[in-house]
Amino acid sequence: MSVAKNLMAGRILEDRLFPYPALRDKDREVLGMMVDAIDQFLGPKHQDFKRWDRAAEQPAEFIQGLRDLGLFGLIIPEEHGGLGLSNAGYARVLSQTSGTAANCKLMEAITSNTRLTS
Repeated sequence: MSVAKNLMAGRILEDRLFPYPALRDKDREVLGMMVDAIDQFLGPKHQDFKRWDRAAEQPAEFIQGLRDLGLFGLIIPEEHGGLGLSNAGYARVLSQTSGTAANCKLMEAITSNTRLTS
């Protein structure tokens, strides 16, 4: 019976309506290394974020640090130089950075979603 028909009958097929995205093994491996590195990189800069937001700029060395962590190529396929994370892995990295620095989250989202052209 279809999901709609079940709903009309008062039955909710939670497994079909609310699937929780599971991380791929590859994502879990990459994220295991990244999460701590992100915290170590962003943690000491907590006070700097407010100042950078007020000045509407971020130092070049900070942006390079984000690049070095691989945050500018999260969902870009590996064959194009990215990490090739799934959407679930990408969301996990964004949630990790947004806890510390919303401006990092925005920059990662913009650079990771830039379309590749040949």
